Amino acid sequence: MDWQNLWVRHRMQIVLALMGIILSGLGIYLLIISTNSEPEIQVVDEALDENINKVVVQVTGAVNSPGVFEMSANERVIDAIEKAGGLAANADTEWVDKVLNMAGKLTDGQKIYIPSIDKQSDVLSAKNNGGTNAETEDNLSNSNPTSQMVNINTASQKELEELWGIGPVTAKSIIEQRPYSDVNELLTKKILKTNVFERNKDLLTVY
Repeated sequence: MDWQNLWVRHRMQIVLALMGIILSGLGIYLLIISTNSEPEIQVVDEALDENINKVVVQVTGAVNSPGVFEMSANERVIDAIEKAGGLAANADTEWVDKVLNMAGKLTDGQKIYIPSIDKQSDVLSAKNNGGTNAETEDNLSNSNPTSQMVNINTASQKELEELWGIGPVTAKSIIEQRPYSDVNELLTKKILKTNVFERNKDLLTVY
């Protein structure tokens, strides 16, 4: 067989056949490498998902170990209180039962305040003394008297509408989203605009 004549006559077909064999081999090699390699990008994604599903909350007041805690986003208020060592012996459990929603989902930056029985007693004593004690009266006057404060957990719609910048629609929204563990939830839940909240915050309470 005359290989030289064969090459001259069919060199184009031979070159294309050789290129096809080389490309096929390269494709098979790359496929084997990609199959055996670790999906490193998925590990990064899992780490990002884990960070996204975390929230930071503060638990303060009548709990055994108050502080700032990192929690899972699907945990509840009761989980945060347990993280803080549970309710202290002097916690106002009646207030907790009536006002605090233990099943509420945690939100990033949330503050959970648990009042104590002693704190509640001091407030009631100051209210009951009224004007009979000049020193108490002065103290209340300087810090917005409790008798003039509005409890956003128990106030009527009319009482809420008496606050600056709050109309019927906003007052109804405040009532519908009860209970609150902190007045700042009026901002975090986007119920009040910042200027309205700042104007009224010293008159608001949750207990």
